[in-house]
Amino acid sequence: MFEVGYLEQVREPWERYLFAEQFATAPSFVAARQDQTDTAAGRVVFHSLDSLGVEAKLSQPSSGLEEIEPAPGSVGFIAISSLSDIDDSDGDGIVDLDERVTYGTHPGLVDSDLDGIGDYEELNYWGVDWAEDTDGDTLINLLDLDSDNDGFRDGVEILHGFDPVDVDHFPTSPIMELGRMTVAGEWQPVWLTSKYLDPVVVAAITESSGQISKVMIRNSTPESFEVRTTTESEEEISYIVMERSSYRLADGTRIIAGFTEAAPSDDTVTFSFDDEFAVPPVVMASVVSANSPEAVSVALRKVEKENFVYTLLIDNPSDTESVNERIGFIAWEPSSGVAGEFSFETGHLNHVKPWWQEYQFSSPLYGIQSFVAVLL
Repeated sequence: MFEVGYLEQVREPWERYLFAEQFATAPSFVAARQDQTDTAAGRVVFHSLDSLGVEAKLSQPSSGLEEIEPAPGSVGFIAISSLSDIDDSDGDGIVDLDERVTYGTHPGLVDSDLDGIGDYEELNYWGVDWAEDTDGDTLINLLDLDSDNDGFRDGVEILHGFDPVDVDHFPTSPIMELGRMTVAGEWQPVWLTSKYLDPVVVAAITESSGQISKVMIRNSTPESFEVRTTTESEEEISYIVMERSSYRLADGTRIIAGFTEAAPSDDTVTFSFDDEFAVPPVVMASVVSANSPEAVSVALRKVEKENFVYTLLIDNPSDTESVNERIGFIAWEPSSGVAGEFSFETGHLNHVKPWWQEYQFSSPLYGIQSFVAVLL
């Protein structure tokens, strides 16, 4: 593998530059400034070279005792790595040379097309049809995220028993589960009962103890997640777990479960849907990581047909560096009915005031297992 190109506008502070395509391992890397007209231009220096990229900056030249600020420059580079017929850099069961030359997969990625199934497993699944292009989009099945273009990743369809090359065979209701539980200030594991590739978890307090408390989620995997509240008082929470994907119910109702990332230091963040909804959806969002030293929660600012706007709120903000958190969300068009084995209603409680009021569902829901709500 190789890449030849430029690092543009290299300046004095360290800055990370990414390769156009990830290498299997850190490549051999040679580089030089391409516009060095005099000593005041500064010398380029590098560190932290890996398979993804390198950090670069211009060193500050000096003229006698006088410091001179280096002018930004263009740096040419050549990055090269060899492909081995023995090594398997990503450990997926296919040697690097075969990945690049025979199959076109990436020797540094276990799942080259990010469809949720590893290259080796997918190669075995397709058999002699690995190089077919079922949906005619110029991507062979082995390298196609969605081989029949029905809106569902191949890995999701295979895991849940659907045919990834049959455009009419796909999930017609969300792949999900839900529940209610009592939690307090200690982390508690929740084991999932269904199979998932990339589950999205949202949760909220359903029965409040009266204390001001938030729900925290971490360590979300296809098998489980952990949850707690920010106070020691016991709170009843509801949670919904849904496979990351886009769904359309039989009546046309659209649902999207997905992820985004942001840091508490970000002012406001806009997440845009791939395709806009017919009407503004109801959005539920939860932080599903615990990277910050304090509890972080999501505050929705605006929800529209094409996007939603949010900020992250952190308890006891400090001067420590703000880090990114992962946010899971479910966007569901206002509606009611049946989705698979679940009856549901999504909508809005209008004019909620600082005293108790009763709100009626549009029709009775028997044996409610989960109720998630958020202020907008």
